[in-house]
Amino acid sequence: MTVSASAMVARDGSSTMGIEPGRSVSLDTLLHGMMLPSGNDAAEQVAVALADSREQYVDWMNQEAASLW
Repeated sequence: MTVSASAMVARDGSSTMGIEPGRSVSLDTLLHGMMLPSGNDAAEQVAVALADSREQYVDWMNQEAASLW
C-alpha cells in the first residue's frame, strides 16, 4: 500500500518506525512495525488503510476484544 500523508499527520509527536508519505510499504511490514515501540506511524497507516480512520479501526478492535470475553 502507499503511505497516506493524512495518516502521517496524526502521528502527533509519537514514536515512529520512519515511514514516509508516498512510499510503498507492505501490510506485513506495517504489522511488524506496529509491534515495535517506535511503530505508531505503522499503526496509524494500518488504521487508515483498512478502516479509513483511526476511530473506525479502534471501534473494530474494541468490538473484537469484547467478542473474546
